[in-house]
Amino acid sequence: ARCWQLARRGASTDEWWNKELEARRGRPRPAEEPQKAVPKPLNRQSAVWERQDWQQSASSLQLFAYPEDRRTPWASVSLFLASSAATMAAAALWQQVRRSNSLEELQEKLEQFTKRLAACSATWPLQVHEFHRLFLASLLRAGEQPARILSDAALLLFGGTLLERLYGARFLLLLVGTTTILSNAMALTVHHYYVGSQHEGLSSTSGGLVALGAFCALRHPRWAIWPGIPIPVSWLMAPVLVADLSLARAYLRDLSSYRLATGTAGTTDTRDSIAGFHRSMALAACMAVEERKRSECRPLPEDVLSWRADLEREADQDVLAPEATLWADVSGVFLGFCAAGLSTLLLV
Repeated sequence: ARCWQLARRGASTDEWWNKELEARRGRPRPAEEPQKAVPKPLNRQSAVWERQDWQQSASSLQLFAYPEDRRTPWASVSLFLASSAATMAAAALWQQVRRSNSLEELQEKLEQFTKRLAACSATWPLQVHEFHRLFLASLLRAGEQPARILSDAALLLFGGTLLERLYGARFLLLLVGTTTILSNAMALTVHHYYVGSQHEGLSSTSGGLVALGAFCALRHPRWAIWPGIPIPVSWLMAPVLVADLSLARAYLRDLSSYRLATGTAGTTDTRDSIAGFHRSMALAACMAVEERKRSECRPLPEDVLSWRADLEREADQDVLAPEATLWADVSGVFLGFCAAGLSTLLLV
């Protein structure tokens, strides 16, 4: 009887465990936490393979690409040196004007300076034998902000070098020369249409360089400015865009003031703009001579002071038109886009 009782109790225990297992099997199991993948240490060979994959993907996207040609960009360097030489020559002539000790000497040196400066400026209407001034107007860089000079130099040295190593020196010279002449001619035409004044000119323009930057930004926007420097060449146009926005604001303000002062709205002005420009240059020369005399603690020439007073009275009656450099940059952007579209059809 005792054995029968123990056997019966064991059977009931087994039955209870079977029911408990079935109940547990029917319950939903809690979601197991995913095991964190332990990064495997990369060996040298796998790191090289990974770098090659990145380089292949970057080259397919042309991200920070650069031409394999590493020859000296003599065309870009020559244009930079030519512009630097013309600018330094003008600065040296201006220093001679500042060293004048009398009114007669000042007027003689100022006349020489204005003649040299007029050779590097284009005026409306342009004569047939003066077409070279359309290029020389962009070769001399005077009276500009240092930030704009640096941005233009970066466009020429980095963007020009990239295009020269891609397409050759002839292509770069043809692009810069053609767009410089056309942008200055277009700027003179548009400026004359809005101002309507005879003998208005322009100098120190950047239409050709802006066209070069626009060409690079449209054709090779993700290419690097230099081997090993991860900066897209299209970013070189950012400071130029900011400068042009500021220049456009100043142009519109000066244009409205000019039309209000002359009482016209695009008609021809009867004032002699060349005489007004000469008065402005003469007044600046007198101020430069006075500044030098004060720095040297020497007495100011009486004749120079008297001439300056006369110039100031005459300058108060002058109405100077706004500068036309804005239209050269706008024309440069248009020509750069046209050149990029044409090269896409011909070179690809």
